[in-house]
Formats: sequence, C-alpha cells, structure tokens
Amino acid sequence: MKYKFIESNRKQYGVERMCRVMNVSRSGYHKWIKRKMSRRALENIRLGLWIREIFKEKHEVYGNRRIRIELLKKGILCNHKRVRRLMRENGLEVRQKRKYKVSTTDSKGNTRIFLNWLKTQKPDRPGEILVSDITYIPTTEGWLYLAAVMDLFTREILGYAVENFMGAKLVLRALNEAFKKVEPQKVKLFHSDRGKQYSSDSVIKTLSNLGIKQSMSRKGNCYDNAAMESFFHTLKTEWLHPLKITTKEKTKLRIFDYFEIFYNRNRIHSALGYISPVEFREKFETNENVY
Repeated sequence: MKYKFIESNRKQYGVERMCRVMNVSRSGYHKWIKRKMSRRALENIRLGLWIREIFKEKHEVYGNRRIRIELLKKGILCNHKRVRRLMRENGLEVRQKRKYKVSTTDSKGNTRIFLNWLKTQKPDRPGEILVSDITYIPTTEGWLYLAAVMDLFTREILGYAVENFMGAKLVLRALNEAFKKVEPQKVKLFHSDRGKQYSSDSVIKTLSNLGIKQSMSRKGNCYDNAAMESFFHTLKTEWLHPLKITTKEKTKLRIFDYFEIFYNRNRIHSALGYISPVEFREKFETNENVY
C-alpha cells in the first residue's frame, strides 16, 4: 500500500521525500515498480518509441493505418486501433486538415472541348494514361500557379511547373518535364479539365504531333479527374497549409521537396497497396506482383 501511495503522489511530493517519511527504501520502491510493469506495458513503451520515430520521419502526416503499414515492414505486428491509442497517449496528432478549394477551370466561351475518354479507358501499364490539372497556391508575395502531370497507373508525378502566371506555357513546361520520364510515343491518352490552358493551340498541337489523344472532364464534374483533385488536396493539407504562408521562393522549395523527396519515393498510397508510386512502378517493371 505504501508503494502504491508513493506511485500515485510522486509528482506532487517527490519519491525520495515520501520514501523517507514513510520509512521505506527507494530501491524497494523501484523493485516494486519493475515488478508492477507488465510485459504488455513494456511492449507499449517500445511500440510507442517506434511509432514516434515513424511519425517524425513521415513529417507528421501519417495516421494510424499508414503507421501500422510501416511497422509491418519492420516486422512489428499490431492492429491500427492499438497504434491509434498509443499515438493519442503519446500526443502524436496528424497535421490538421482544413478545407481549401479555389476553382482554376476557366472554360467560359471555350468551344474546343474534347470527349471524356477516361470514362472508358483504364491504364494497364506505366506511362499509358497521363492526367493533369492546375491549382492556385497563396504566398505572402501573391499567388503561385502549379501545373502537374500524373501517371494514372502509378500515381507518380512525372512533371510539374510552378510560375507566377497560369497560361498554356505552364502546362507545356509540366508536360515537357513529364516527357523526360516517359516516352511520348507510349502515351495513349492525356486527360485534363476544360480549362483554356489545355485547349490552347500550343498544347493541342504538341499532343497531336506526338499522336496522343486528348480527353477532358465533363463540365463542373471534379470526379472525372479525381486522381489529380485528390493529389492537390493532399499536397495542400499535408504539406503547405500546416505551415505559415511564406514567400514564393520558399514555397517553390517546399513543393520541390514534396514531389521529389517525399510523395513520389516515400509516401505510401492506399490505391497502390500501401507502397510509394516509385516502388509500385519498379515492382511492375521487374514483373513483381504489385497488388
């Protein structure tokens, strides 16, 4: 009973002081503590340390399910409910997401609309179908505009461009970056929304000369380009919004880190069986089972 009282009040009065007043030894108290601590409690301490390490390594954006996958990769078995409880006990909270949506599609008066071929075509290999979109990013020095091109099969971002303007050149820059990683001759379809940037002479000519069929979402239907919508949402809520809005240059560096270091190579994706886009592509190329 004495040791139990000391344990319950040690923060208020201190262990040494209470041991002296109650005429018990500190060594006896510590032996009682060790006996009291169960195997399960020790496992929770060790597991909590692993969870904290993974959480920090993944930039505080992984929830309990993704952390569980990372633990399994290390040979540590546990369910997501236990991970969730230990995250809560260790004060590990995923960066808060907030709603942020600005429409970038300006199709008013645009008569150069392509059919939505994405409804009937699905990719069977990397580089077969590319999807693209443009989004706004606020900075302390004004807006930045980001165009990105994604491989729909691997969800890898093949090319992107960040500029102060939102014209056809922005899309072409992202496309040219993508074509450094995938052979244009193997691309069957390029899908986007109905923005005027994607129906400009330069973009249409570039795709047509390469023999790439162009496809566009239905008017006002974000689900037709769900992969890109989801990507931009994740970029903003995980990577950009949790930090204070900063300068254009620092924002560009932050975007570079996300694409080149974290998203493509490290961030596991639920649609890919919880592996990263690059790992998914490499497994496919080596004929490994990717699902």
